[in-house]
Amino acid sequence: MQGAEKISETPSPSDFVWTQTFKLAADRLVFAVRSKSPVILMLGQAGTGKTSLIQEILDNRLADFSVAYVGDPTILDAELSQTLRGALAEMRRTAPDDGGQAPVFIVDDAHRMLQTTLAKLVEYTNQKTSIGPALKLVLIADPDFEAVFRRILPGTAGPTFSLLPLPNEEAKNFITGKLAVLGEAADFLRDDEVERLIARSKGFPARLTRALEASIQRKSAQESAFGLDAAIKPRLTNLETAPHRSADAPAFGEERAAVMERSIAPPHRRRWIKLLLLVIYVVVLIGVAALLYSALGI
Repeated sequence: MQGAEKISETPSPSDFVWTQTFKLAADRLVFAVRSKSPVILMLGQAGTGKTSLIQEILDNRLADFSVAYVGDPTILDAELSQTLRGALAEMRRTAPDDGGQAPVFIVDDAHRMLQTTLAKLVEYTNQKTSIGPALKLVLIADPDFEAVFRRILPGTAGPTFSLLPLPNEEAKNFITGKLAVLGEAADFLRDDEVERLIARSKGFPARLTRALEASIQRKSAQESAFGLDAAIKPRLTNLETAPHRSADAPAFGEERAAVMERSIAPPHRRRWIKLLLLVIYVVVLIGVAALLYSALGI
């Protein structure tokens, strides 16, 4: 089929942010694919954007090619012949009638393949047709893969290029573009924050993206907390501005003592009460003594 047949899935990047490094790598890859070179190596460390770039190229730069994309190369270790034959048959069936270009087989994370699988896969590129190789092979892998590939297949030549981390200025442009994709203004970060972010990420687009997403999440959480503070603060302000007891007013304990003191009888009444209690006490004593005398028969 024209376009890309995905034998295994990979996340499709949305709103891909182009930089000069990405544009140069895309131009070189497309040029190599359109050449008669049977095998093309695209190398780069994890996080440099190889998979995202390949997906963007598949969607927009290789529409006139029959392409099969393998995101998980381990499936080839078990069923290489069957998988490859099926993919080639489908691509050739739907390829342009005028001969066009050879089908393109793109293997991501190629360094994860068994070496025997790699050797067998390259053998398919040695089959020739009138327009060149019967199959073009694009291998995307870590930088160390080139040495392994040259050791296993020393006679196989083809374009090799690397995707490097973004230089400082390109990283700044990437941050600006990614902020726009994420719905944030270009001044979301201060200049010093941008510099620290680039230094920590070392110019790797994947790390920059994760750091930006984390920063946006933190900002959203802070804004939510600020909104809660804004809702509570007026109430606290009302409490602070409510009428207060004057400095001369007695405290609650003092008021209670005053009320209790007022509830007790005045001093002259207390003296009469004491006298009355004394009389009652004397009368009770006399009564008790009388009862005792009577009981004892005195």
